[in-house]
Amino acid sequence: MVDPRIRDVADDNRVPDLTAQWPLVLRGMLRHGLAWLAGDRPPGAALLSRPAPSPLRTWAPIILALAAIAAGSFAAAALALGGALAWIVAAVGVVALVFAAIALLMASAIAHVLPPPPRPECQLPSLPHRPGEPHPLQPYFRATDLVEYVPGEVWVAQMPLRFLGGQLGARMVVVRGDREGHLLIHSPIAPTPAILDQVRALGEVRWIVAPNLLHHLFVGPWLEAFPAARAYAAPGLPERRPDLPWAGVLASSDDDVPWDRSFVDHVTLRGHPFHVEVALYHRPSRTLLLCDQIENLGHAPETASALVRWGLELAGMARRPTAPTDLKLSLDDPEATRAGVRALLAWPFERVIIAHGRLIERDARATMIDAFAHVLRPGDV
Repeated sequence: MVDPRIRDVADDNRVPDLTAQWPLVLRGMLRHGLAWLAGDRPPGAALLSRPAPSPLRTWAPIILALAAIAAGSFAAAALALGGALAWIVAAVGVVALVFAAIALLMASAIAHVLPPPPRPECQLPSLPHRPGEPHPLQPYFRATDLVEYVPGEVWVAQMPLRFLGGQLGARMVVVRGDREGHLLIHSPIAPTPAILDQVRALGEVRWIVAPNLLHHLFVGPWLEAFPAARAYAAPGLPERRPDLPWAGVLASSDDDVPWDRSFVDHVTLRGHPFHVEVALYHRPSRTLLLCDQIENLGHAPETASALVRWGLELAGMARRPTAPTDLKLSLDDPEATRAGVRALLAWPFERVIIAHGRLIERDARATMIDAFAHVLRPGDV
């Protein structure tokens, strides 16, 4: 069941209300921040492939500026020798000091959930394209038709998608799910006539997977285009989208599935009241499919705004494949996430296709260990 605190803003269930997770994020920030300041260092830090820039260093100019404002305000209040002005200036100092403490706590909390090292060159220029032309899948919010990613096995399509004011883009994957060549669609995007024609040319769509509680917007249009296909949902999604004819829920790795598990395997990543996700592994191409558990944003030139890149750097997310920091801070059962990640790392994947950001085509396994180090321990890998 989906957490009852999570509801939808829109009547059609399309826009999720994520405000219910912010109390969890704030509690997590307090817990993780105090743990870091008390000297606790998570065991997963030993698994990072190389040291990452400290969030405390990134936040230092903000903390020092606020502390300087506070010190200056208190000095000015003392020189004013009483009166209303002195109290006003002192109040400014108190506010600045409180915000400096909050900034220190935020930086410490982000450090405690282990931002991985940046990987600016994680995506290779391997797909064919003419010199001077953009990579077929870059930038990651570029609208594309179906692009053959692994010859004869895996295809990708992208669309622009803005979320909370930022351009994330969204990516859909099509893979062959059995020996007969039937198709499985993972995290469908808006179907265009060109994409539909290209998919029909590949074969028969048998299965559509909505891997989490956010990536469900276009399941209905794909079922209309392919009425013989069957849709499978992440846990909790049928309660959010009762209007769709779900054929089943992928609640655990032991669930029976209609496709050939020697072609497509899955594991359900739990541990969060909202961000439960079904990860798929396409065995013939050694490709891991994820959605929101890992994002890879903040690369230039795709993220053109220096301000946005700076904000992502403050959050420990810029230019690195990582779980979103709000997700890390609001985990309520890290051990459940750890169990799913250990199962995922047992697959011999060579590349990772994610929904938002650059693809992961270089050092895929080490990158995933870095990304999930906040829930892992040295004996897990």
